[in-house]
Amino acid sequence: MANLVKNFDPYIVFARNFCVFIFLFFSISVLSQEIKQIEIRGIVVEKKSQTPLPGASVVVTGEENGTLTEVNGAFLIRVK
Repeated sequence: MANLVKNFDPYIVFARNFCVFIFLFFSISVLSQEIKQIEIRGIVVEKKSQTPLPGASVVVTGEENGTLTEVNGAFLIRVK
């Protein structure tokens, strides 16, 4: 058992630990990007008649992206 511990090269241990750390760091980064994105769906209608509004702009406050409603007033927007 003492020979096994004595034969460990510190550079190999460091390289292995470094590779594991990098793998975990990038895995967490990718997963956090997927978790933060939210899909918002809806239909924009005129207040009085409740008819769909095609071509209406939909923008989320504080975000850079936006979208337009379809012919039936429906929209889909992805938010981070």
